[in-house]
Amino acid sequence: MKAILAYSTVASLGLLVTLIGLQGPGSSIGIAGFILAHSLYKAALFFCAGIVIHATGATRVRDLGALFGLLPLTAIAAILASLSMAGLPPFVGFIAKEYVFEAKLDSSFAAVVTFVAVLVNSVLVAIAGIFALRPFFGKATAYTEKPKHGETIGMTTGPVVLAALGVFFGLFADIPQYFIVGPAAVALQGAPFYVSFELWHGITPMLGLSALVVLIGGLLVWKWTPIHEAMLRLSFIDRFSFEKGYDAIFGGLLSLAQSTTRTIQNGQMRTYVAVTIAVVTGALAYAVLAGETFAGAAGLTLPPLAADEIRPYLLIVCTLIALGGIVAAISRSMVVSLVGVGLSGYGIALVFLKNGAPDLALTQFLVETLLVVIVSAVLVKMPAIADGLRSYSKFDLRTGDALLSTVFAGALFVVLLSIAAKPFNPTVTEYYAVTSLSEAFGRNVVNVILVDFRALDTLGEIAVVAFAAIAAWAVLTGGNPPSKTAKAGVATNRAVPSLIFETTARMFFFLMLIVSVWVLFRGHNEPGGGFIGGLIASAGFAVLALALGVDFARRRLLLHPVAWMGIGLTLAILSGVPGAIINESFLTHQWVNLNLGVTSLKLGTTYLFDIGVYLTVIGGVLAFLIRVQQQNSGSDDATTAADDVTKSNISTQGASA
Repeated sequence: MKAILAYSTVASLGLLVTLIGLQGPGSSIGIAGFILAHSLYKAALFFCAGIVIHATGATRVRDLGALFGLLPLTAIAAILASLSMAGLPPFVGFIAKEYVFEAKLDSSFAAVVTFVAVLVNSVLVAIAGIFALRPFFGKATAYTEKPKHGETIGMTTGPVVLAALGVFFGLFADIPQYFIVGPAAVALQGAPFYVSFELWHGITPMLGLSALVVLIGGLLVWKWTPIHEAMLRLSFIDRFSFEKGYDAIFGGLLSLAQSTTRTIQNGQMRTYVAVTIAVVTGALAYAVLAGETFAGAAGLTLPPLAADEIRPYLLIVCTLIALGGIVAAISRSMVVSLVGVGLSGYGIALVFLKNGAPDLALTQFLVETLLVVIVSAVLVKMPAIADGLRSYSKFDLRTGDALLSTVFAGALFVVLLSIAAKPFNPTVTEYYAVTSLSEAFGRNVVNVILVDFRALDTLGEIAVVAFAAIAAWAVLTGGNPPSKTAKAGVATNRAVPSLIFETTARMFFFLMLIVSVWVLFRGHNEPGGGFIGGLIASAGFAVLALALGVDFARRRLLLHPVAWMGIGLTLAILSGVPGAIINESFLTHQWVNLNLGVTSLKLGTTYLFDIGVYLTVIGGVLAFLIRVQQQNSGSDDATTAADDVTKSNISTQGASA
């Protein structure tokens, strides 16, 4: 059943491609109307096919029949959707088909494209007839005499609503004309014009073609079996069909993918990084050579190096950054390499801090801290000394890595110099500096950009964080369930069995939470915000997990990390609704000034958005951290799962399943 619908969709796509290639506004109306009608009846039919297959266990049309009594709502939805697919009045499919024919008759290739449209629509009528008649009114079979089950409201609501909309939009065509088809057709055309989307146009050539299509489709339904038997005897069609060519191309593509995977996806991180860096290096080199960075015979344009005075602290910090990178590269100890990477990261944060970017510096400090914690948890499972994948011969992998990294660093250095040599355009900077306080009521320009001017970008970024964390939670599975001691509230699987660390970690945790909330709410006017506050809170949970075990920290989180991410995303989305309601735009934040007598307090939906960022970051970071530490500590979700079962009164057996 689904194969029939899928192949008819391929035919519909070909019809749409033909319409796109035609000129004139009529093709735009035909495209928009056909997509609307097709989405309604084809979605409904796919739902009906799923219900029939689920109820009977049969997938072939020839194995189905007499299902109307068992699945009456499904049958009604399938009949209505099939009638729309066949293009019969008063369904929206009839209106769409009329405009498809009109667009093709008005084209310069009227004869060819009209023939194609008649052929395709006739096949659609035949498929609609077979789909609506045989499964529900045909002869009963072994599958339909002993079905698995009947239908439920939850399963049938979708197809019934979609099929009913096909009738509703046909009878009240002015609704899709003004709200769906009209705007879409104008957008496709690229110029305003009057869009007519009506059920009756009178006696026209399009009506005659519609009648011809129904007649041919009816004949195909009547002679469905003989036509199939005759087609099966034409064996040359199989040898020279497009499907055979497609299968050959697809098979070759799979063979190429397998050979490429064996070469590139070999399980070694070094190969992945080397390939990526090599491609980026080539792209940078091409940009430098082919772009405008060369000033004729004068060579590469460089910034005036003598313009800035040499700052001693910057030399010291940059030296530490370089030393950290060298240590990370040459050390065979993974712990020492991690220290080197952290040294470089903290040095870069100091550069940000001393050059007027406190928000960026705070973020860098916190990310480096959490990176050390998470990677340390991973290193517990790995050998302290590298296993010698990169040898020390005269010209080995390490030499190649050194050459590649040197070339990459040189290319990046040249590109950055060429960018620095170009004149700076302060237009955007000045705009944000002037309007941040007057329009968004915030003095911290960085935070105002993130949560107001570019709030939609930030919403997308925290959604990516959430989706990645959910994927990591699903992929990374825990070890053995925690012991009864852990369930009773006693810390287990402690990474550092130190009484002093355990005691101070609790105080440090609550201090970090308080600071994170303070940073969250001050971020609109001072360095901070939801992202930095979320990282601070995550660091507090990380310290708690190191001192008292991951299960203890998990219980202090109260809710599942995924739940916190869901709450955060919901709050961020809801913060943009008021702006959309009052006819501005989504995520245009609204403000109110509360007069408290002694002073006044200005509140806005921006704070709700920032709280959403805060909670999403906490949930996302801790999902990674908890799952990684569970890999090493041997704990699992059992503790939290048991708590959730108690709270939601779900049976223990169901939770285990």
